[in-house]
Amino acid sequence: MSKSMKVAIVGTRGIPARYGGFETFAQELSKRLQSDECKVVVFCEQTENPLPEYEGVELRYSKYRKSEHPLLFYFDCIWQATRSTDVLLVTGTGGAFFCWVPKLARKFLITNVDGVESRRGKWSAPKRLFIKMTEYVSVRFSDRVIADSLAIKRYVLKEHSVPNKRVAVIEYGATQNMGAANHSAIGKYGLMANGYFLVVARLEPENNVLEIIQGFLASQSTRSLIVVGGLNDSAYVSRVKEVSRNSAGRIRLIGAIYDRAELDALRFFCYAYLHGHSVGGTNPSLLEALAAGNIAICHNNEFNREVTENRMYYFGSADDLARLINEIESLPRNVLDERKDYARSRVTSYYNWDRIADEHRKLIYELTSG
Repeated sequence: MSKSMKVAIVGTRGIPARYGGFETFAQELSKRLQSDECKVVVFCEQTENPLPEYEGVELRYSKYRKSEHPLLFYFDCIWQATRSTDVLLVTGTGGAFFCWVPKLARKFLITNVDGVESRRGKWSAPKRLFIKMTEYVSVRFSDRVIADSLAIKRYVLKEHSVPNKRVAVIEYGATQNMGAANHSAIGKYGLMANGYFLVVARLEPENNVLEIIQGFLASQSTRSLIVVGGLNDSAYVSRVKEVSRNSAGRIRLIGAIYDRAELDALRFFCYAYLHGHSVGGTNPSLLEALAAGNIAICHNNEFNREVTENRMYYFGSADDLARLINEIESLPRNVLDERKDYARSRVTSYYNWDRIADEHRKLIYELTSG
């Protein structure tokens, strides 16, 4: 890597991470890439209390908030980054129509395309078409494309017919810091260790939260199901609330939680984790569950099977899930412990941030050295 190479991470709301997967990605990656040879700048959305840096990483700010003006936010950040850095790492395809800015300036552009966003059930047909267009433009005009799983790479190659060498597989990561998980953090919700199953997800159709609730209610479990996720005003959330109200207290919707210590504790002390995501690649919430040593019952798709190497449990319907919950509750302690040990080792051996940062460093070096 050439002397004083400057890399911009663009497209997240910024760091320190408070919201979701890409913010955590920017935080963990930037502080590991930062060195004498590689200076990292993370571009952040407008905020009332801007920090000049975070853990040695320079922070710069857009005039716009991503949630309010996403296109202006992307353009502003890409424009600033093009003028002051050598490599732009763009998260998501929202900045697709501004690819010309770094290309005209002969700067290097890398895009992490995230999951298959156009398959999300919440989008209308015109919105899906727009998303497909941004995906197409991002893939075509980026110097390199990052897919966060082998399944996403296969999708990109099939849909967009780009050369194999232009698409790199670099996953997300997770951090294992569960040794400090505090039992009092679940006590505030009236929960006991191993007394509940857990879901952490946006309440949207492609995350199959309703199917999970229906499957749980059809099971024989006497435990409760705790659902962590924002209770926004939508027809889907209304349906989830209705089914939960009629569950005799077996289903508890506790809303979104942004406190990392609370989420860590909820994961650490749950009996098993239910993961319904169906359109992502390497999903951060599944990695966090594995890092906590959770037994995972996942929606049956190629993304989740890849992450867990076909060594967890998979459901295709509410009936499947009910059967699996009954099966898992009858397993002997030694089998449960073996699954939990596997979950932790999967993160420490592969989905760890040090390896992922090294893969990004190699990609940047390969791209900029010729």
